Amino acid sequence: MMSHTPRPMASVEPSRSVALADQILTQTYPLVQDPKLLLSVCAQLDAAGQTILAQARTRGVPLAIEHTMNIATIHAIMQQHKDSPLEFRRKENLVICAADLRYTLLTQESVKKLLGGIRLALHDLDNGRITA
Repeated sequence: MMSHTPRPMASVEPSRSVALADQILTQTYPLVQDPKLLLSVCAQLDAAGQTILAQARTRGVPLAIEHTMNIATIHAIMQQHKDSPLEFRRKENLVICAADLRYTLLTQESVKKLLGGIRLALHDLDNGRITA
C-alpha cells in the first residue's frame, strides 16, 4: 500500500521545517487525530536534519553524537516508510511494517522526542556549540 507523504522543499531553512513540524504535532494532530500526520512531522524533521548536517559540514562545526543519532533515526523512519509494504493505524499510533515483519511504531510522544532533539541540534549549530 503506497501512500503519499508530503516532501518538504530542500531549500527550506531548518528552522521553518522545525516550526511547521511543531505546529502539525502540537496543534493539528490533537484536533484531527490522524496518525499519518506523524509522518508529515517526520518528513519535516528529516528535511531539517539533513540541512543541519550539511550546514554543520559547511561551517566545520562537529555535531554531538546524540544529534547525529537523532537525525539518523528520523532518516531511517522515513526510509522505512518509503520501503514499507504495509502501514496501518493502531489506536492513535502509526505502525510501519517492513517486508521481514519488523515494524516501527510512531507515537505522538516518540515524535515529540525526535522534534526536541532536532530543535536542540539546530540551537547548538546556530550557536556553534558542541554538546557532549
